[in-house]
Amino acid sequence: MAKDMANVKKYPIPYRSILAEKIEPGQTLIVQGKTFESAERFSINFHKDSADFSGVDIPLHLSIRFDEGKLGCKIATTKERAAIVLNSLAAGEWGKEERKSIPFKKGAAFDIRIRAHDDRFVIFCDHKEFKEFEYRLPLTYITHMSIDGDLDLANVHWGGKYY
Repeated sequence: MAKDMANVKKYPIPYRSILAEKIEPGQTLIVQGKTFESAERFSINFHKDSADFSGVDIPLHLSIRFDEGKLGCKIATTKERAAIVLNSLAAGEWGKEERKSIPFKKGAAFDIRIRAHDDRFVIFCDHKEFKEFEYRLPLTYITHMSIDGDLDLANVHWGGKYY
């Protein structure tokens, strides 16, 4: 992705969308933008029934957390380091977090792709496979999506199916 985003269209934040069709295996969500220099967090979420956090199921919560690990003199543990956290919300309860170190920096352009498969999402960061996340809720539950946080959002695109 180009590092100069001065002439790129920016989407409103928070970004909310209802999906025109159900997600199918092989489809990919592409999210491109640039984090703020002062970024603490941003998230990409797939929701059931509503694009908010009003207790509805969230089959995928992808949270980029730059603000974790700021512990002053104390050395951060693996759990406390800046990370991308993957989780889901089912029947009002958050599942077990899956974490991995952030592969990009504050103030930098990014390209995140979330590809649906039969039994899992595969997440790509800047065109490199980053992490797999097995479905905890059916793919058919996903009707809405949201993006929120400390970023300029330049592109949101659904595409592709298996051929």
